[in-house]
Amino acid sequence: ASFSLSDMAVAGKNFANHGNKRWDISASAKPGGRGTLALSAKGTLAPLALAFSGELEKADMRPFSPYPPQVCQLRLSAATLGGDFTGTVKRVPNSERGGEFSLKGTLGVYGVSLVHKRKELGGWGRMRVADFNYRVPATGGRTGSIESVTINNPRLAVTIDEAGVSTLATAFAPRGTGEEGENNRKAQDAASQSSSKAGAASPAFAAFTLGKATLSQG
Repeated sequence: ASFSLSDMAVAGKNFANHGNKRWDISASAKPGGRGTLALSAKGTLAPLALAFSGELEKADMRPFSPYPPQVCQLRLSAATLGGDFTGTVKRVPNSERGGEFSLKGTLGVYGVSLVHKRKELGGWGRMRVADFNYRVPATGGRTGSIESVTINNPRLAVTIDEAGVSTLATAFAPRGTGEEGENNRKAQDAASQSSSKAGAASPAFAAFTLGKATLSQG
């Protein structure tokens, strides 16, 4: 992926990389030349204790496409991201993780169109992820929760060829044929096995909850 920030502006006061002097900083930019991104943070660096917040509006998500060939052959032809969030970062001496982290907020992904072989495979008008809450406590064990996920105007266009293979199956197949395709499949299998081993040793979440999921037209 290639991602850029333009029209950047940064302001701050009382900034220091030592001592317990409290400082604050704010920044704004245009992600990918479109939309707006605003960030602010305040706290101390010694000891580390920061609180931050941000707002994102109409950020173009197309720079994150195409996806890695080990994953699928889908391309984002349109999608924007918006939302707001707050969080904290804090050092906790003599703890299992050495510190704690939290992030919460609401996000929306709008006007999504997923393309496979120059034809739209699917997408949606709006997806709203309301009140997500992610926390990594100093004692270990990540927790996460989402109050609700709502998708408006979802669409899916799947065709099946004469051999009985659907466009959905080929879209999620590793890219390439012959040696290239085989290497991509091996890489995908290796990544899956590595993830499984890591997951067995350390679960992604100690607890995760989703309050409600909704699909609607109009």
